[in-house]
Amino acid sequence: MYNTLKFVLQNKKKKSIVTRPSKKMCKNNAAIWFNKTCRIKQLTPTYINVRVNGNNSKSEKTRKIAIRHRINQELKFQYAKKQQLNEQLYKTHLECATLWSNTWQIIQPAIDSNIQLHLERHYTNFNKKLDQLVQKQSRHPTTPRHNSKHHFYTRIKNLINIKFNEEETQLIKYGLNYSIERPTSTCIANFITETERAIRLLDTKMQNTYRFLASNKLKQIINSTNQTNALQKRQLHVKGVNKKLITENATVTPADKGKTLVIINLKEYSDKIHSLIAANNFNTLNKDPTNKFQKSIHKIVKECSSVIDKRQRQFLIQKKPSAPVLKAQLKLHKIGIPIRPVINNRTAPAYKLAKHLTKILNQHINLNNQYNLTNSTNLANDLIKLPVHDNYRMITFDIKDLYVNIPIGETLNIIKTKLQQNNDTQTTHQIISLLKNVLSQNYFTFQQKIYQPAQGMDFKKAYDSVRREVLYSILIELDIVTG
Repeated sequence: MYNTLKFVLQNKKKKSIVTRPSKKMCKNNAAIWFNKTCRIKQLTPTYINVRVNGNNSKSEKTRKIAIRHRINQELKFQYAKKQQLNEQLYKTHLECATLWSNTWQIIQPAIDSNIQLHLERHYTNFNKKLDQLVQKQSRHPTTPRHNSKHHFYTRIKNLINIKFNEEETQLIKYGLNYSIERPTSTCIANFITETERAIRLLDTKMQNTYRFLASNKLKQIINSTNQTNALQKRQLHVKGVNKKLITENATVTPADKGKTLVIINLKEYSDKIHSLIAANNFNTLNKDPTNKFQKSIHKIVKECSSVIDKRQRQFLIQKKPSAPVLKAQLKLHKIGIPIRPVINNRTAPAYKLAKHLTKILNQHINLNNQYNLTNSTNLANDLIKLPVHDNYRMITFDIKDLYVNIPIGETLNIIKTKLQQNNDTQTTHQIISLLKNVLSQNYFTFQQKIYQPAQGMDFKKAYDSVRREVLYSILIELDIVTG
């Protein structure tokens, strides 16, 4: 009786030594099969949680790539685990065969039958998970909630009779910021330099091996004809588009709404901007005042030591300033296609100082923002709290030419009054001096001519330099409270 019990306990111990890693191996193999099946059927396992902002095609593509990458990483981990378990099982089998040479042939079949049942149970569970994923993630055609037709802006609006072929049209659709990839031959020297720098970080014995591999790969890149042909075709399409635009005296400009690109006659485009300049009484300057404004920025930054730290001065001055350029966006949704003037102040002498001045004003002026909205979410939350009846209507008003009609003198007086409530005389004086300097630099260039407004602020100048909330809320408060 004792010998029988001893034999049973020994066999049980032998089985447990082999069964544990074998069960882990079965579970790991089943998981590999499950992940491969998900990758083939483009299913997302529940352990993956990838979120990408946006509902367009690019966001969906990015999400799919991220999910596929996550599955691949999981498979790499599982294959590495499989290698470790294989080595562990191999050693265990050798040890068992050496220690129990007589009884091992009897124990092994029993272990294999037990493992097979365990394996079938895992595959059954994974099959159920796959069925649930297919049922949950299958794409069903969605019916629209209502029958109203949505109007989407076209990508290209051709206002003149220029005919582009399919490749040229697709190139224009990429947008004005699209840049063609440079040929590999132009950056091969950088490839070699960066590769050599990385190789020198490796062990000395391995460096020559990797140099050989890198040289073969570089030769393969250089001799790649597919990439060269694609770049040559793209460059030919660019030349074709430019040639047609020059021949027809046309230009490409963005529309005011959506991402539409408008192809318009250059003379018509210029006439629209000149009409705007004439209607708003802009003065033509005989000399470019950029250097003069740059010197005044240097001077005012040194004088205002209480609000501008000495270490910040170098970061508030433009290195190579130039006159801001006036461009126009066409309002296709309005009769007569008027324009929205847009001035890029990034190259202006006061641009960096104006951005910093925004922070200074926010620190020294307490605004309740009673008449301003922070964002659309804030508006939605306020509307939820508002009791709305059936006879209520929401009306929105647009202020025409807001920025050019804001009087600078009155605005500075209002801001000075606000600053004196919570700041000393020196701080108030320096902030007002900075504001006068920034707001006086209202000028732009168009077709090699320099223009300056007779009064008021430049287009979008208040938004780019001094935040709209600061001036707009003060002006509204003055009109409402004193009126």
